Amino acid sequence: MKILLASSEVLDKDCPSNESVRIMNLEKGLRENGNTVEACFYKTPEDLFSKLKSKIIKNESFEKNVLQIKNSFKKVDVQGYDVINPHDVVCAGGFSGNMILSVSGYFSREVIAQSSADKKKKLELYDAAMSVEKSAIMKSKAIIACSRKLKGYISGVFKYPEEKIYVVGNSVDSDMFSPAEKDKVNSIRDEFSFDKQKFMVLIPRIKKVPDNIDKLCRIIDSQKINDAFYVFCGWEDLRSTIEEKVLNKNRCYFVGESLIEQQADLYRASNFVLDTSVYSDIAEINDGQIPPAALKALSSGVVYVCLKNDTYEENFVDGQNMIMLKDFEKEVFELVYQKLTAAGHFMEDIGRNARKLVLSDEKDYSHYANAKKYGKIFEYAITL
Repeated sequence: MKILLASSEVLDKDCPSNESVRIMNLEKGLRENGNTVEACFYKTPEDLFSKLKSKIIKNESFEKNVLQIKNSFKKVDVQGYDVINPHDVVCAGGFSGNMILSVSGYFSREVIAQSSADKKKKLELYDAAMSVEKSAIMKSKAIIACSRKLKGYISGVFKYPEEKIYVVGNSVDSDMFSPAEKDKVNSIRDEFSFDKQKFMVLIPRIKKVPDNIDKLCRIIDSQKINDAFYVFCGWEDLRSTIEEKVLNKNRCYFVGESLIEQQADLYRASNFVLDTSVYSDIAEINDGQIPPAALKALSSGVVYVCLKNDTYEENFVDGQNMIMLKDFEKEVFELVYQKLTAAGHFMEDIGRNARKLVLSDEKDYSHYANAKKYGKIFEYAITL
C-alpha cells in the first residue's frame, strides 16, 4: 500500500514530541512491513497546541487559526495514495477520500484545559473546538483510537459507529530502545559523568502539567540508599523548584529535552525508571494509554516502577515485567531497592521479561508489530 501520514505538529527528529514519535515509529514500521510511506507535517515554527494556546490567550480567532492549518493540508497532493492517515482532527480537516483518522487525545477538552480565557470565552472555544473535532471524525472512513476509553468517547459523544473504531496503543522503536551490555552502560555513564558503581534511578517527565514536587522531594529525601542517585529527564522548567525543595541536592542530576538517541542511552544506563505521574496536582484526562516512558523502559530491558492502576494491571504483571506499588509514600521505597539488589537475578529477570513482552507478536508494543496492526486495519477499512 501507498500511505500518507499527516500531523499538525512540526517534526523535530532530534527532539520529537510524543505525537511525532508515534508517527516516526509508525512510518518506520509500515516500511519494514513492505509499504510505501510518506509523512506530511505542518510547516510553522510552533506545534499545533502551542499555536492554538497562544491564540486563545491573546483572544484571537480560534477558527481563523484552525482554518489556516486545514488549508495548508488541502494543498497536499494526495493522488496515488491508498490511505490518508491524519493524526489529529485539525489537519484531518484538509483531507477527504480514503481517510482513516488516528486519535490520541480529546481535542476539545485539551483546548479548554490550556485556555486562560474567562468562562464565557471558554464556552465559545469549546463549541468551536467540538465543531472541528466532529467534522474530522464524521468524515473519516474509519478511526484508530489509542485506547478503549477514547473509543468510547468517540462513539458516545459523536455517535460514530463503534464497529468502525479500532484500538491501537502507543509503540516504541524497539531497535533504538534496546538493552545494553555492561561495557556500554559504563561508557554511557562516563559520557554523562554519572557514577558507574551507584544505583541510577531515571525519572522521566511523563505529564505536561506541574507535578506535585513536594511529595516527590519528600520521597527522595526519605530514602536511606546512600549509593543511589536520581536523573530527572525533561524537568528543566521545574529544576529550580526541585533544587529548592529537595535536601539531597547532590544526588539529583538534570538532563533537559535530550536528543532521542540520548534518551535511549539514559534508559539503558538506568537501574530502574520511576513513574512519578501519580504526583500530579492537576488531574489530566486518564484515557488508559500506556505512557511512552513505560514502553521505552520495558524495551530497554530496564525495570519500570510505578503506582498500580487499571491500565498497568491490565497489561503487565507485577514482579514479572515491572514493579507496581500501592502507595509511594506509605510503602517503603527501600524494599524495591532490596528486591532489585538481592541475591539472584531478580532485576535481570524482570528486564528480560519486559523486553520479551515488547517483542512479542501477541502485543503491539514494538514499532514493527504496531505498524503491522495498522496495516491490517488500513487494508480492511478502505474497503468499507
